[in-house]
Amino acid sequence: MKRYQKKHNKKHKLHADMIIIFILIIAIIIVLTCISIVKFRMFTSNNSIIEQTRTISGINKDNYQKYFNYSGNVVSENVIDNHYLSVLYEENGNYQCHFIDLYLGKEITINDFIKKKSKASFDSKINSLLKLKYPTSVIKEIDKMDKAYFLGEKELYIYYNNTNQIETSRKFNLKVDYNEIKDYITFVPSLNKNYQNEDGYNYDPNKISVAFTFDDGPSENNTLNLIKSLEDYKMSATFFMVGYKYEKYADIIKKVEESHSEVGYHSYSHTRFTQQTSSQIISDFANSDRIFYKITGNHLKLTRPPYGSYNADVLNSIDNAFIRWNIDTNDWQYKDVNYIVNYVLDNIKNHAIILFHDSYETSVEAASILMEKLYYKDIQVVSVSKLAELTNTILENHNIYYSFD
Repeated sequence: MKRYQKKHNKKHKLHADMIIIFILIIAIIIVLTCISIVKFRMFTSNNSIIEQTRTISGINKDNYQKYFNYSGNVVSENVIDNHYLSVLYEENGNYQCHFIDLYLGKEITINDFIKKKSKASFDSKINSLLKLKYPTSVIKEIDKMDKAYFLGEKELYIYYNNTNQIETSRKFNLKVDYNEIKDYITFVPSLNKNYQNEDGYNYDPNKISVAFTFDDGPSENNTLNLIKSLEDYKMSATFFMVGYKYEKYADIIKKVEESHSEVGYHSYSHTRFTQQTSSQIISDFANSDRIFYKITGNHLKLTRPPYGSYNADVLNSIDNAFIRWNIDTNDWQYKDVNYIVNYVLDNIKNHAIILFHDSYETSVEAASILMEKLYYKDIQVVSVSKLAELTNTILENHNIYYSFD
């Protein structure tokens, strides 16, 4: 009986062990199945993201039509943190930009790159940079325009699309180095160590450029008003001043030199050089240059002969480049704002040197009107020295220049 009981117990235990082993096998199978399912889902999900990323990153017209229903030309693209794609398009002179979250495969906006509590600071920074580049009147119109933001490698680009608020051939844009906005954005940008902010005075040698020149000054308020207008439109000019006024108007001379404009020499007392001896011309210039250096720390480099009168002896008497003109407004004769404006617009040509006199209020008003009109025509108004630089002209002493064609 005991032997039977013992055998029965042994058989029962074997049966129980088999059940446990069976349960363990089932459990293992279930676990392995779950792991396989999870891995499969992760694999297909990752493949979906990878495939989606691959599809979005491969920029072509058909690809982007699928996502944006947009057929413009791709101008530029940039991937941010291997996570976001920034794409800039152009169509009919206008720009559009799209941002894609490559992980989620969806479109986002520029606001997704700005910290939630930094939007006001970001906007304030953009406005301050706009004021460095554009005149006040333009900024007011820019605010009404459609904007396209493009996140480049080292800069944010803002394109302002012309929506016919302004009758102009200019293209408006703002380049914002990440050094300016790094505290307001959600990603860590690649910073430009040699950063210098664009201030609006970066002239393009491929654009039409002319030099504005003003004779017989300085003329107190007139000259200062011109400098104010020039600075507002990010322009510059050359003021040919008579030497006997230098000491009296030292503050105005400083203001001109501290701006992007320049001062040139226009004799000591507005006497025709051809009616003076070489020794008198040399003496007057040396005296004027001494005063000018005392005021500014610079020497006079450009000379305009009064009445445009010169000869070989005159050219050899002063170690300067001599500057005449090829567009004469005759503002001293007409003293008519509309006449001066229309005359310049009708006769303007690339690389011209235009003659005004800042001793007449009508000339100052006409020049200010022309600044606005030429600005919207995308014609650059610069000083004589800057125009020479843009045209790769080396201004040589004792030579006379009428223009830089």
